[in-house]
Amino acid sequence: MATELGELVGSPIRFVDDWLDESSLRLTTAAQDAVAASSEGSIVMFDNVRRYEIEQRLWKADIDEWAGPMHSLATHLRETLGGIYVNEAIAASNRDFSSAVLPLAMDQRLLGSYIGREVEPLARLQAVDTVVMGGIKADKLDDLERVCERPGTRLVLVSGTLALVLRKAQANVAHEDFELGRAGVEENAPYYAAPVRIRQGEKIIETCVRRGLSLVLPVDFILDDGTPSRTVPEGALQLDVGPDTRMLFDKALVSEAGPDRSLFYNGVAGKFEDARFADGTQSLIKSVERFAGAGGSVYVGGGEGRSAFLRFADPRSARHVFTAGGTVLKAVAGRPLPMLNALLAGRMEHVDA
Repeated sequence: MATELGELVGSPIRFVDDWLDESSLRLTTAAQDAVAASSEGSIVMFDNVRRYEIEQRLWKADIDEWAGPMHSLATHLRETLGGIYVNEAIAASNRDFSSAVLPLAMDQRLLGSYIGREVEPLARLQAVDTVVMGGIKADKLDDLERVCERPGTRLVLVSGTLALVLRKAQANVAHEDFELGRAGVEENAPYYAAPVRIRQGEKIIETCVRRGLSLVLPVDFILDDGTPSRTVPEGALQLDVGPDTRMLFDKALVSEAGPDRSLFYNGVAGKFEDARFADGTQSLIKSVERFAGAGGSVYVGGGEGRSAFLRFADPRSARHVFTAGGTVLKAVAGRPLPMLNALLAGRMEHVDA
């Protein structure tokens, strides 16, 4: 990456691999020498801070325990590297990484040109009334739960593993049966629907009923052998939504569209990278595009959802397409973004990189 960045800026960049002494939380001799040898206008690049334990310690432990060490490290970096902090890492702003709260110790905090353009759309996400979520990770339920509790949310449409969890939860609440197939037994798989997530899903179902919120879930699936089915039998894996669900999703979105409506799209309906299981995602994105065509404002999250949207839709149909995934989803759910909070805690400016 240092080589590519050097080509972009037209100057060689010195790369320092191991730059932090984890025992003392001080720059290594190699890092200090590289900085001392640099001339005005030159660039020294350090390796990704995530290679060090302290980067992720804050969100795994009591932050008070690490307040002292972090302050010491930040002071040391300010004295050795300088007191100006410029941040472009929007995708890392959803957790209290050490590098995310570091600007609190700096003399001047600045937003880079990219993240500066993302802040206003992030703020507008607080007002979206229609949320379309999908994907393979059940931990998105944490954000979905908050989305369903937001006063402004009117319609939530869900696919992927999230939908399986909610279908099971819905069945439990109604004292009915719903099988999860392999998603219910393969504990180490990314699509595993854990019992604790099922219970969380029950709470979400109850919230939607209490608030009169429209929650739209799949009614049929495309299984891993390519067959459509209204159930996910033992040993099977759902990899897309079925034709009835595609029509259901389209009707729900298009009937709700209008100039006064706004939509956030995140995740995919199935394994869209495989052409055999791409129809559901393509159909859903076309429905989102029609929502925009009816005057609605569409915002697209990063990750797989962004990749799929750029493949199947005209990007100009969206008001904004984010590159960050988890960070943007947390903004929709109204959860704090530690990195932005730290940047905004004191004097902050915007800089064109």
